[in-house]
Amino acid sequence: MSLKTIFLLIFLSLFLYADSIESYKINSMIKKDGTVFQTENIVYSIQNQNSPYGIYRFIPLNDFAALKDITLLIDGKKESIERGKGRGYFYIRIAHAKTLKNGLHYFELRYKLTLKDREHIVIFPIGTEFKAPIKHSSIDITLSHKFKDSKIYVYTGHANHLTHQAKIEKISSTKYLIKVDNLKANNGVTVSFYPKDPPIFISKNQLYTYWFVSIFSFVLIFYWYKFKRGRKIVVDDLSYDVPKGLDILESSLLIDLTPNSHTTLASAILELATKGYLEIKITKNINNNQAQYFSITPLKKLVDYIFKANMEIHKIKKDTSKLSESLQLLYEILFRESDIFVVRKMDLKFSRNFRKSLKELYEKMVDSCIDKGLFTQRPKKLKFQFISLSLLIQMPFIIYMAYQTYILGGLEALMNGVVFFAIFSFVFYMSFRMIMTKNIFIIIFIPVLLYFTFNILQAMLDDVLFYYPFPLVLLPIIPTLLLANYIEVYTNKGFETVKELLKLKNFIIHSNASQIYSYLKKSQSIDTILPYIAYFDDFDRWIEYYPNIDETQFAWYDGKKDQLKYLHKTLANGLRETIRYGTYHGVPYGVVN
Repeated sequence: MSLKTIFLLIFLSLFLYADSIESYKINSMIKKDGTVFQTENIVYSIQNQNSPYGIYRFIPLNDFAALKDITLLIDGKKESIERGKGRGYFYIRIAHAKTLKNGLHYFELRYKLTLKDREHIVIFPIGTEFKAPIKHSSIDITLSHKFKDSKIYVYTGHANHLTHQAKIEKISSTKYLIKVDNLKANNGVTVSFYPKDPPIFISKNQLYTYWFVSIFSFVLIFYWYKFKRGRKIVVDDLSYDVPKGLDILESSLLIDLTPNSHTTLASAILELATKGYLEIKITKNINNNQAQYFSITPLKKLVDYIFKANMEIHKIKKDTSKLSESLQLLYEILFRESDIFVVRKMDLKFSRNFRKSLKELYEKMVDSCIDKGLFTQRPKKLKFQFISLSLLIQMPFIIYMAYQTYILGGLEALMNGVVFFAIFSFVFYMSFRMIMTKNIFIIIFIPVLLYFTFNILQAMLDDVLFYYPFPLVLLPIIPTLLLANYIEVYTNKGFETVKELLKLKNFIIHSNASQIYSYLKKSQSIDTILPYIAYFDDFDRWIEYYPNIDETQFAWYDGKKDQLKYLHKTLANGLRETIRYGTYHGVPYGVVN
């Protein structure tokens, strides 16, 4: 017999000789004062010792205020009790792992509970903590006359869903017999008595799903708005024509609909440089401490010279009337304080004033695009309308979730859900505003995502898929996504302009070496298309081919040729540190990932 066959037989034996509960009988007496006397008789067949930590009985704290008078018999012998309180439940250890010998064992457990809610009765005859399937179970419940008009509901499964698996026999107005056969491992039984029709009951796993979907939908709203924005733009062909009447700032606004990023600003500075309005110079003015800090960062592998040098942008006095209004304002912002703009200027006051000026620049860009008939209205206003309408659509869903959370776990559970939702929203907002680094956002977001995903998958694997009201889950998302199709940012002219910009992007990114060489040979200059190459993040590759056409340096750049390849990245990174410096209130630059 081969080794593989032996291992296969051993593996199959785990399923052939697994633990099982042959019989589980419960007797519950519910008194007028909310006291529950419960007796549980369990016939446990142990074949594989499937419980390495022993056998426990868990009783949720949400519905019971006290657990008293516990008695335990194992195979007719009275045993000592080990009890305690966990997170959200009482526990009783029925058997230690050491005592779990193979064979049939008879457990008898008696205890007394005090209900918190004496109108809505909830008891848990069989918990979800048993790792063995239950072949036969019967629950004998005797109620006080106070509850004789209550309606009974039985829930089964790992997540406790309203079930048709249970056979309910009403023996009298105060006595019920419930039989449930073939319960899977980790599947329990919950019995509820309501004085009137109950609210729609959902399980904790469903609740996790609802909260997760709600939070996910907010993220989806943002990205759907960002990438959808009405009509679909399909671009198949390539074009190397730079749009006429647009500068790089307005072009970036049309594509991204967002305020100026450090990448966009760096591209705009390159456009001013290529048009002869400024000169970029490399200087060596970073102090030793800062150079030492940078030397331990991964960025050193990418651009070694960045640790030894900084950039200065020198003003070239020239008539700016031929520039667009946006570039005129950027030119003014760069040289408001001096004719030399230091790219990495770690000054709190300067950083705040610089960010304030950039907001002014963004408004000027938007006004320019509206005046040119490219936008229907301001993108921020449309985004506010979109998010507001989306929230209105989702509000009934959020209220329903909050109500069900309160029904399921009380005010404490509701506050936990609200606090979690608030924390998640805050983290997402911080990341969106670039106040939080990408790595910190991932560290916080990924565990939360995995936690909820695990709960959802666990519920689905337990046949919850057939019980989940998925139409209810999708209800707030589908109209939100459809809503994005009717909020149009672009006019027809703007739509066509964006198509031309995307054709240019395709040409820059997807062109091969021979196409780049042919273009450079034809145009004899890279200056016109250079800002767009930088903005579309293909600057390094294009620069590699430039010396093949012209060995001279750029007239507006005072630096070494080997530094030219990393010019845009260095410029963008320096601007990012200057812009964000104020948000850290004096934290040394370079901290941002």
